[in-house]
Amino acid sequence: MREILQSDITFLPGVGPKRAEILGKEANIKLYEDLLYYFPYRYVDRSRFYTIRELNPQLPYIQVKGKFRNFELLGTGRAKRLVGTFYDASGWLQVVWFKGHKYIQKSIDPNDEYVLFGKPSVFNGKINVVHPDLETWTEAQKRNLMVGLHPVYPTTERMKNSFLNSKTIQKIAHNLFQLISEALPETLPRYIIEEHKLMHLTEALRNLHFPENTEQLQRAQFRLKFEELFYIQLNLLQYQTVRKERHNGLHFPIVGHYLN
Repeated sequence: MREILQSDITFLPGVGPKRAEILGKEANIKLYEDLLYYFPYRYVDRSRFYTIRELNPQLPYIQVKGKFRNFELLGTGRAKRLVGTFYDASGWLQVVWFKGHKYIQKSIDPNDEYVLFGKPSVFNGKINVVHPDLETWTEAQKRNLMVGLHPVYPTTERMKNSFLNSKTIQKIAHNLFQLISEALPETLPRYIIEEHKLMHLTEALRNLHFPENTEQLQRAQFRLKFEELFYIQLNLLQYQTVRKERHNGLHFPIVGHYLN
């Protein structure tokens, strides 16, 4: 299993040469193992669906199921934007993209149902969502998208411009865990794990990326924090021991010199 984790990120399904270059330069992700330890910085609850009628700009993030129609390019220069109408049985909202217009229009099928996730706001008195996460209803069901907490990964502007957003990283992280068929080598002694009732490493890493629930996420975070502090303390003890040995080794010859 250790050999797999040392594989070039280029060869992970969903990455390829162009994305690998950006991941390496922008996020220092060059190997499978780097992605394994590229943790989300927060999580959002995707268990609830709103109707469009329920939406207001005070909501932090929303998830809606519906369809698209009436795409339109508006504005010029930097203000140029693609605006689509997204609707369900209760009403409609505007979805806005400032980049990737051709790709978005080509990839969205008005006959498909989509899961839209993003931050609602108001412009000219109308509810809109800018650059939402989108996935077809069929894809969302396959990946069990609507259940529990979902990771949000740190991304740079260059990553976003290349469509390496948090959702994309979530997908390739999911692909990585599909390849992990056995337990990863432990980094803590077994007696430490048993004594402190710690989550095993493989389970902890999986729950940091795809937590089963809040309790499992907290246990996974505790395991990684414990490990970090454990090795910090171990390094300090080692440093103190080496320093003491060096000090003692130098001390006695000097004392002997003066006594003579």
